[in-house]
Amino acid sequence: MSRGLDSPVRWLGIDIGGTNIKWALVCGPEVRATGSILTPRTGEQDVVACVARLINEHAGGIAGAGVTVPGHVDPSTGRTGIVPNLPGQWRGFPLGEALAQATGRQVAMLNDARAFALAELRLGAASDLRGAVFVVIGTGVGGAVMLDGVLLGGPAGRAGEVGHVSVVPDGPPCGCGARGCVDAVAGGAGLVAAASPLGAATRPERLTPADVFAAAADGDPLATGAVERGAGALAHGVANVCALMGVSNVILGGGLSGLYPGLPDVIHRRLTMIAPLIGPALVRLSRFTDHSAAIGAALGAQMTHLEQP
Repeated sequence: MSRGLDSPVRWLGIDIGGTNIKWALVCGPEVRATGSILTPRTGEQDVVACVARLINEHAGGIAGAGVTVPGHVDPSTGRTGIVPNLPGQWRGFPLGEALAQATGRQVAMLNDARAFALAELRLGAASDLRGAVFVVIGTGVGGAVMLDGVLLGGPAGRAGEVGHVSVVPDGPPCGCGARGCVDAVAGGAGLVAAASPLGAATRPERLTPADVFAAAADGDPLATGAVERGAGALAHGVANVCALMGVSNVILGGGLSGLYPGLPDVIHRRLTMIAPLIGPALVRLSRFTDHSAAIGAALGAQMTHLEQP
């Protein structure tokens, strides 16, 4: 017998990120537990093994699981498409089937930004909105769009890719194949690439986005330039999407959303410039920040279960 969204049954959501794999246990409207592990950088099979291990560890206490991908995934087939910031042969990879074989259960597959939007729409910062642009800023930049209370999907779930709006002509190369995308300028990987001479000069170990933000706060010109360009790229990209879709509400999330200094204000100022076109702007930080996509994956698993005959 199917249970509603207020069911006491627990659902597991797993968010595969370019840096970390995050997980969340959701029971009705409550988030019962969260956690994270490092994402393997050694290919798709090792990622499958890590995700399958998380599902199997929770198997005795969950009704189902959902998994997000930081790129394209067809929810109906479980096959991945472009996954820009994750090493491996992901194009056409049967991730859903691989996880089913490794865990013995069907797993709901979602794009990470759509899962983030689902969590914020149902339980978080967008619960009172009918339309919004959602932006997830982590290793890369993901996006989703909601119109009239409906999250846009499109063919194979490809709609709403805010991160792949090009904002810098002939800018840095992006994993999608284009140049100057928001993802390539403002995502964590783009920031590190722009500030890589800083890492070579100051420390032998791998430079991280947190290092870049810290150096910018200390006044380092290289890091400051990278962060300012990233914030500008986000503002321009979000404004372009808002103008195209006729939406003036923006929800920001992901691990780097709170590290960009004054990012909501930067984006709000840009949206104010096009207020005659889209109306008064509203920019909010997400409720759940790092674990929104994992929470949305759990909700997606529950919704998939309810849709089954």
